[in-house]
Amino acid sequence: MQLIRWGIIGAGIIADKMANAIKLHKNSTLISVASRTKEKAERFALSHNIESDSYTSLLTREDIDVIYIATTH
Repeated sequence: MQLIRWGIIGAGIIADKMANAIKLHKNSTLISVASRTKEKAERFALSHNIESDSYTSLLTREDIDVIYIATTH
């Protein structure tokens, strides 16, 4: 089965729950996170041992297959 590479937009509680869920799936890996502020994305990235990006950078990465949007409506 092919590895699914994830990115997350948003760095709040729901994003944290999704990050932990991705880690549980053997064919998934979390690559990067983007948030409204660079500092929040960096804190989230550090806590999950992933990269942090801007929104534009995350959306244009070729090493991410799926982006989960964890922001409020």
